[in-house]
Amino acid sequence: MADEATELLKRALTLPVAERAELAGSLIESLDEAADESVKAAWNEEVARRMEDLDSGKVKPISLEEARRRLPQLSNDRMAALLASGGCLRGRGSGALVPRT
Repeated sequence: MADEATELLKRALTLPVAERAELAGSLIESLDEAADESVKAAWNEEVARRMEDLDSGKVKPISLEEARRRLPQLSNDRMAALLASGGCLRGRGSGALVPRT
């Protein structure tokens, strides 16, 4: 860490907890704003691939409740294989994608 950053950190650590928390939040938000464009591009490609898999019937949607019911039944090996094959279990939204069985 540069001397200037070290000095800034020392000063920041003397602030009250609420002010340190606000400062920390602002710093973290600034990192999100500087997200690498290659990461955004990779996510866009992944989303497009998953949409194609759904549209083509390679995967079928199931309800969140069904995904939660199935989750405990999956062994660690099966979960790893599912994820490696491009399958997805999501905890938000109207459903989850899993490979067609």
